[in-house]
Amino acid sequence: MALVLLGTLIMSAFDLMFPMAVKYLMDNVLAQGLMQELLYWSVGLFVLYYAYYRLSFHNNLLGRKVAISMENDLRMQLFQHMQKLSFHFYDNTRTGQLLSRLMGDLTDMSDLFFRAPGDLTVVLLTMIGTLLILLWMNLKLGILITLFLLAKTYTSIKQDQEMKAAFKQSRAINGEMSAQATEALGGVRLVKAFAQEDYELERFRNSGDRYWMSRVESYRLFSEFGASTTFFNNFTNLAVLCLGGYMITQHEISMSDFIAYLLYVNRFMRPLFRLTLFVNVYQKGMAGFTRFQEMMAIAPEIQDRPDAP
Repeated sequence: MALVLLGTLIMSAFDLMFPMAVKYLMDNVLAQGLMQELLYWSVGLFVLYYAYYRLSFHNNLLGRKVAISMENDLRMQLFQHMQKLSFHFYDNTRTGQLLSRLMGDLTDMSDLFFRAPGDLTVVLLTMIGTLLILLWMNLKLGILITLFLLAKTYTSIKQDQEMKAAFKQSRAINGEMSAQATEALGGVRLVKAFAQEDYELERFRNSGDRYWMSRVESYRLFSEFGASTTFFNNFTNLAVLCLGGYMITQHEISMSDFIAYLLYVNRFMRPLFRLTLFVNVYQKGMAGFTRFQEMMAIAPEIQDRPDAP
């Protein structure tokens, strides 16, 4: 995990370097027609881009290994805990619900383990670093983007609360549906003996309809979050273009600074889109984690002594 975070820090630093390199090239190389120096810079940037590519590959692979290792450890821990629970617990709990917690919930948690360290580090460092650079390059434009970001943060928090409740409900209904399928298929001889196929099909259809509705609501909220992020990105670019264009006409900002500023604005928006994808993983993972905690909190009715043979 430490290596994953270190790799993420280095990639975030790369992201902040590239627009500044473009600004330097425009001011000191292209303006003077130094083609040989431009070639050196191009080779250097290509090397950095390739290093970024290799680092990204190894960082993602290592992050996945860490995540699935954590998932496997938690699954073994949960299965061991389930084996300790009393007969009374199993008499009142559906097997499908237990399988849903043991398999589906932990898989969602694994995705969260993989995405959370890297995504949150990139989002925080890239956005904070970019925002500081934007304020340093031009205070007026930096303040404008800061105000937009505060407004977006407020709406995102409200949308996050709604999505959390929706994904938790969807996960619970999925567990019920798994339980019904397990019961019907596990007792299929009994179902067929008493000609209850239509009854079981209707039960399963009702659960499927509820699951469909819960997922539609979850993805409606998620789609609204993604669309609002895209609108925020486009609106911010338009505002910077209008205000920056006016400042160019008033000789308050140079063309190279303005181009570098636009590049930084786009760098600033990329973590927002990454955050949009992370929100979906986060909601599913946290819903699974809540259900995992609920199961681990159930204590066996019969406790062995520490020295029991």
